[in-house]
Amino acid sequence: MYTDKIKSFVKITETIFGDNLPEPQQANLQCIDDIVTLDCEGVFNMLVIKFVGNVYIYNELPDGYIITISKDTIRIVNKLGKFLNNNLLFKFGGEFNPKKATLYTFKNNKVIANIFNKNEIELIAQNKTKIEDDSILLLEEGEDDRNDRMSRNTYTNKIDDDSVKGLYTTKPFKDGYTGYYNYFPSEGVYMSGKKPTNESKPLSKKLKGYSSKKSKKSLNSVLSKVAKNVVIKQVKSKPSERIVKDIKPKPAPITKQATRKERTIKKGGSY
Repeated sequence: MYTDKIKSFVKITETIFGDNLPEPQQANLQCIDDIVTLDCEGVFNMLVIKFVGNVYIYNELPDGYIITISKDTIRIVNKLGKFLNNNLLFKFGGEFNPKKATLYTFKNNKVIANIFNKNEIELIAQNKTKIEDDSILLLEEGEDDRNDRMSRNTYTNKIDDDSVKGLYTTKPFKDGYTGYYNYFPSEGVYMSGKKPTNESKPLSKKLKGYSSKKSKKSLNSVLSKVAKNVVIKQVKSKPSERIVKDIKPKPAPITKQATRKERTIKKGGSY
């Protein structure tokens, strides 16, 4: 059902932006450390990445982008026809090995991206120089290394924030609201405002709103996410405060010079 919504988004954006945006002719997908970027010298409509791994995605996309993930596929839809910020798609934790990346343009053309995966290259290089006796490696392996590998294995394919921000509508919701709004696809919840804040209000396309038990649970989940993100942003934006005391310079100590007692020599004497 959600895939059908993505397809409808793609058709709408093709109609609106098809002749107005620079179309990518080639593309390069790069995976370096925990950062994934895309250089395509244009604006894409949809990006489909086929991958192998167990990954947790940290969404770094601009407003108006939709991102979804499944067992082996990441789909990114550019609903508002925006450029990426410094070519950045997302950061990740766990294991991520992209195998194929396909761009679809606003004129419905297809571009296969070149893939550069530094992590895979480094892994191959390590395997070539691997010591034959694995028992030595196991003996030398520290407890922290084993724990780190175990923690990575617990990742499942998820996204930290899949909400679509900065959307706009002139078609009223059921309560009459028009203007900027946000959509949370995992929960099926709409919130008012250009970006979700504590002032955002839930919006609904249904007369019943969020009255059912299931919809209330979804709404509470979104409200909890929004409140948490607001707190995180406040902490990040708050400058560190250092208390600087006015220290008045101390006057230089007055040292008393030792006074010599002059000996008075009496002239003369008793005879």
